[in-house]
Amino acid sequence: PFHLQALVSNFEQVAPRTPKFKMAPAAVTRRIILDAAKSQKLSIVLRCFPEPPDLRKELQRFRGVPGEMKLSAEQVGVLAEEMPTPEMLEQMRAQEVMHPTLKWDRPEQYLRALATVRHYGARLQTWAFLAKVDEAAEVHVQLEKVQKGLQALRQSKGLRQFLGIVLAVGNHMNAGTTRGGAQGIQVESLLALDQIRSMASHRGSLLGFVVWNMEKRMPGAIRELVADLLEPLRQARTVCLTDAQQRVSRLLEDGL
Repeated sequence: PFHLQALVSNFEQVAPRTPKFKMAPAAVTRRIILDAAKSQKLSIVLRCFPEPPDLRKELQRFRGVPGEMKLSAEQVGVLAEEMPTPEMLEQMRAQEVMHPTLKWDRPEQYLRALATVRHYGARLQTWAFLAKVDEAAEVHVQLEKVQKGLQALRQSKGLRQFLGIVLAVGNHMNAGTTRGGAQGIQVESLLALDQIRSMASHRGSLLGFVVWNMEKRMPGAIRELVADLLEPLRQARTVCLTDAQQRVSRLLEDGL
């Protein structure tokens, strides 16, 4: 009934073409010389560090006296590994000329702060060495606590008496079984003493029976046992052996 082509050509609204524009390059907001991966890695590592101006002040007043460093050996090691090279400093000076009003990105702020300290390389190396010496002294104190705890266990007469009673009681209860006639005690089995309850509930646990029996046969022995072991074991318990072992391994790798 009508000419379709004429209708389309005369009356169909043609959508205007969207002009194509070239995207303008992103505006530079900070000075950057590190690649993205390196920058991200340093940003994460440096979160726990003092602010760049404070770090610069610490490094400037450092005189090589052990104990005056406020950073850990690991933190100082990071700074020593990330010291700016002459090429990096040249790039930074060029960026400062090109963009005098912009601020450095956070990782670069640390590099720039280090570079403003006279003899920063030698200072950092000395700082790193003394930090490791301080760490070695800390580990030594921790290991001494463990050693004193072990020594207290070995030398405790009351502990030997207590374990003797536990062994005798255990052999009596296990008589006629494969566990009877034991010559020693597994440490894990000591934890079960408080879980074995008396058939008469008011009598308490097997641990209570051993303590009662020891005190009856040797008055004052339990008090002496506690006095001998309480403080050395309390001190030893504050030491994380896994952490101490890792720190010792790291110090040995570094030649200390």
